[in-house]
Amino acid sequence: MIASRRPGGNGKGQIDLKALKASVDLLALARSRGHEPRRHGTEKWAMRCPFHDDTEASLVITPARNLWHCFGCDKGGSAIDFVALADGITTGAAIRLLAEASGGLIRPGAAVAAAAPPAAAPITPARQKLLNKAAEFYHKAFFAAPEGRAYLRGRGLTDAAFYETFKVGYADGTILDAIPPACPGEASERSREGDVLDDLKAVGILDAQGREHFRDCVVFPIFDRSGDVAGMYGRKVHDNAKVKHLYLAGPHRGVWNAAAVRMPTSTAGEGDRAHAQASFCTVLLTESIIDAAALWQAGWRHAIPCYGTNGLTPEHVALLRDSHVERIVLVMDGDDAGRRAVEAIRKKLDFLDADIRAVTLPEGEDPASYLLTHSAEEFGKLLAAACDTPAATQDNKLLADATIAATANGFRLTVEDRTYEVLNAEGGPGKVRATLKALTRDRLRFHIDTVDLYAARSRKTFAADAARLYGADADAVALDLNRIIEAAERHVRADHAAALPDKAAVTVSPEAEKEARAFARRPDLLEAIARDVERCGYVGERANVLAAYLTMTSRKMLEPLALLILSGSGAGKSALQNTVLSLCPEEDLVKLTSLTERALFYKDEHSLKHKVLALEEVAGGADAAYAIRSLISQGELVIESTVKDPATGRMTTMQNKVSGPTAVFETTTNPNVDPETRSRFMLASIDESREQTRKILDAQRKARTVEGLRLRLQRDAIREKQRAFQRLLRPLDVRNPYGELLTYTDDRLLMRRDNPKYLALIDAVAFLHQTQKPVKRLSVAGRAVEYIEVSLRDIGLANELAAELLGRSLDELSGPSRRLLQLTEQMVNEWAQTQKVEPGQVEFTRRQLREHIRWSDYQVRTHLAQLVELEYVAAVSGRFGQQYQYRLLWDGRGRDGGPFMLGLKSIEELRREAALLGIATDDGANLAGSKTNLEGEKPNLAAR
Repeated sequence: MIASRRPGGNGKGQIDLKALKASVDLLALARSRGHEPRRHGTEKWAMRCPFHDDTEASLVITPARNLWHCFGCDKGGSAIDFVALADGITTGAAIRLLAEASGGLIRPGAAVAAAAPPAAAPITPARQKLLNKAAEFYHKAFFAAPEGRAYLRGRGLTDAAFYETFKVGYADGTILDAIPPACPGEASERSREGDVLDDLKAVGILDAQGREHFRDCVVFPIFDRSGDVAGMYGRKVHDNAKVKHLYLAGPHRGVWNAAAVRMPTSTAGEGDRAHAQASFCTVLLTESIIDAAALWQAGWRHAIPCYGTNGLTPEHVALLRDSHVERIVLVMDGDDAGRRAVEAIRKKLDFLDADIRAVTLPEGEDPASYLLTHSAEEFGKLLAAACDTPAATQDNKLLADATIAATANGFRLTVEDRTYEVLNAEGGPGKVRATLKALTRDRLRFHIDTVDLYAARSRKTFAADAARLYGADADAVALDLNRIIEAAERHVRADHAAALPDKAAVTVSPEAEKEARAFARRPDLLEAIARDVERCGYVGERANVLAAYLTMTSRKMLEPLALLILSGSGAGKSALQNTVLSLCPEEDLVKLTSLTERALFYKDEHSLKHKVLALEEVAGGADAAYAIRSLISQGELVIESTVKDPATGRMTTMQNKVSGPTAVFETTTNPNVDPETRSRFMLASIDESREQTRKILDAQRKARTVEGLRLRLQRDAIREKQRAFQRLLRPLDVRNPYGELLTYTDDRLLMRRDNPKYLALIDAVAFLHQTQKPVKRLSVAGRAVEYIEVSLRDIGLANELAAELLGRSLDELSGPSRRLLQLTEQMVNEWAQTQKVEPGQVEFTRRQLREHIRWSDYQVRTHLAQLVELEYVAAVSGRFGQQYQYRLLWDGRGRDGGPFMLGLKSIEELRREAALLGIATDDGANLAGSKTNLEGEKPNLAAR
């Protein structure tokens, strides 16, 4: 037996070592230190040894004997030996530590709880300063290394204000590099470097072996009332790590986000104090810091975490007691451990004069994962159900405790006797800035400053000055600033929304709406669209017109189309694009002449979502080609850039995200578009034939007649009808019951990208006919999706267009180059007959070719260059500086000028195969349900 000082006792007592060794649960002790033992056979558990560099889980615990042994370093023993080695203390100190953790003397047969983590070394002022610096070091590393931000983004934590408010950090393993080196001439026994290392070990940043405790962790510092770091929590970013959750050594200190619920200190008397209590009506209590962070980001700023299911500390209890909260809502995980934690915490807090409720999450969900896959409104409903209040009134998002009134240049926020005027609030991604004026009740004294509300230093300075003005606790003003941030964010969002085109302001005349509904029911809808485009001034080229119209319409689909229009200069590529896009609602169209490299990355998040992005010429957006390709393929753009914080002067990383999906139009005269860009587009080549030229000239002459005037006057009505029809279309999903029966040629690698274009083209045809189809509904896991189905008729229409549009992707030549090759072959064959030679012996100049086919010099030079490059034509060098002559190498075999074969099944084949498989083949499906869809509840066209 050895003596031990018992808390609250006489300081004398005898410890029964046998009882102590037998009673301490070694498994629980290991887990309390952040280890995760795994089963090893039927009676043992194994884990990585903390006493050497272990990768094999060499340490084995035998619960039946309450002993452990490491087969790697050959250390072992009882719980006493484990604590002594882990903390670098003597055996006697380990015995006293375990005995004190049990609450007193250990006698034979006494039940002893698992030992708590050992008490940390005393925090001296120097060590506290070092701990604060470590937290700041991790915070800077968070913005320099992407791993931490990537992990938090995966958990749904993306708010820059959250990162800055809570000084989120990342331990990248470089903290030792930041330690000042030893001074060569230092005479003391220990160098400065040695002192810092010892202090880092003492506070828990380094372990006993000098390794960084939180390496590869996102780090959340926990601050006390004075702003010093009281504790830290680290979450490993790698899910394969055996130990995922780490804390500083010793008992948990501090409460994360305590400032949100801490009672303000007041000297105004009990009446004012009682009034202050009312502002902390509800507190949300979670298992983990990440769960509380997710709630904070979603707007519930009074969320505080425990440290695991058994991690409610005396500090939590004291905070909840002293803050006089009216209601505590337990938001534990939806598993057995979470449910047990609810009951245990209820018992511990039962003495409080508070209404204790619990939110029921779905099985296997925690608050962070639930908010990642559901909306804040859905969580609000769960919270309302737990509190027996209507969801609409369940608003614990800080602003329920404040009075807000609009002013000419902002708003006024009042909390108790503190009033703040917020002027000229402005912001963007990762930034909200405003001029704040703190006023006393008599309005005779005030403090005014311009504050970057997302910068901790800027807020802290204002809070200190305003606290002196009000004679209040700085924590109370800090909580006011949280309210101001919430209100300012809403104000800025409202301003941004007001700056966008007002969809509600788009008016559709009753006549146009009625005509659009009738138009949507037409069985020949595609042909009617082609006629409307011709009436609007674009002649012929049905396939190109319908491809452009379907691409424009696909902006509302989950996977839109993209169209590249290729032709020579003056052939009409811009006319095709502009005419079709004139039928698109203005609020859904983004037309650009030129585009810089990163311009798209910095647009507002939803500025391109379900929109048409049209670029006049590929050359105008050459620098932005990568951004456009990414937008088409990924459906979004994400960029992180380094910016300077104007308040702190520190370089920080900000992220901007632009969401799609987006339908993209581009035009070009260059037949050699790079393959990466070309593979993402359907290719439309303008008809440059003489016959098409005659049609265009006839249309131009007709436009000068009275009939032309009549058509011009009709165009506005056609555009109004078409835009109303487009607004009528709903963003429904499209499913293809024949999808597994479809075929596509597979002899080339590029078909991997062309086949999705074919499938999307079918979807676009079906989507366009949605008002002629029944809308179906699929519910999975409580989530419902409305969709329409593809019919054989849709596939037939898409096949016609695919042969013309997608067939070109199989041709290594562009459309104009292929046409030039055919005309060149005709000329060479004629000359060969005249000269009585083989076609391969005929030589010609570019001028001769230009004069024979009557193409411009630009057209001939551009497309002849592609024929030479791909060895359809050979350039023969002239002698003595004479001009180049050319010789045809292509003999015309293997290609007749028609469309390439895509390997598509005919509709009859699909009908037969579908019948064998029992798939319905009602080609009249496009007309089914039209009454329901068109004559039911009218959609609000102005709001679409």
